[in-house]
Amino acid sequence: MERLSHQQARCSTNWLKPTPDARESRVRLGEIQETEQQAGLESESTQRQLEWQKNQLVQSQAEAGESESTQRRISDAQVEVENRSLEAQSKAKDISTKTKRDGCGRVAGTGLVLEHARGGGGAKCGKRECKKEERAKEIMRLDSRRVELIARLRGS
Repeated sequence: MERLSHQQARCSTNWLKPTPDARESRVRLGEIQETEQQAGLESESTQRQLEWQKNQLVQSQAEAGESESTQRRISDAQVEVENRSLEAQSKAKDISTKTKRDGCGRVAGTGLVLEHARGGGGAKCGKRECKKEERAKEIMRLDSRRVELIARLRGS
């Protein structure tokens, strides 16, 4: 009987003692759980990074759209400035031809006085140099105005 009780005690202590395989299984289970937890954290991080990149893409697309719109407005404005410049040059040529035809420094109906000969307001300006100089000044003024408008449009 003693032998049986000793054998029973030995079996119960052996049964309560973890075997090396069980310990190894627990260690592996712990490692697997750690690896799984780490993978979950990395997945969350990757998901947040993907969302950030999507937001950046949307923002970049919006900025590209704004840039295209601005370029179109600048192009349209430049065409308008060029058209106005051509109109102004055409008007300047018309004024010049009217001045030559009328033979004096005042162009009827415009209120523009180019230059009068000394000695009388209504006298003909016999100096071609005066007319050329006045035309050159007018053209330079119109060209500088055109450049100024283009610069403003590009700046806005």
